[in-house]
Amino acid sequence: MGPWNQDDAMIPLAAKQAAERAAQEAEKKRDKPRAWLVLSGFAKALTGVVAVGTYGAKKHAPNAWKGDGFAMEDALDAHGRHMLKFASGETLDPEHGESHLVAAAWNLLAAEEKRLTTK
Repeated sequence: MGPWNQDDAMIPLAAKQAAERAAQEAEKKRDKPRAWLVLSGFAKALTGVVAVGTYGAKKHAPNAWKGDGFAMEDALDAHGRHMLKFASGETLDPEHGESHLVAAAWNLLAAEEKRLTTK
């Protein structure tokens, strides 16, 4: 028969096997977390979140929010305040100059991290 697939005489067996391997590799990739999609897709918004975190680290101390003096409820309250300010028409936080939305996002991330790490 030679190097041809008997089911489809027009496709060489090696080509069919290569296509199957490529499909298997693509399936493996689909199952992995796609961090780059988030980083590249939200690059501008995440840059704002970084700026808010940097401002907080300078104002307080790096990762001060991880301590016992900052509870998940504190982050949720701050998130709510930023959302109320945004909803009332104030786009930028006058304290640090970043969007209230990215400040709210930072606070949600802090709340989730607290939830995940607090025992």
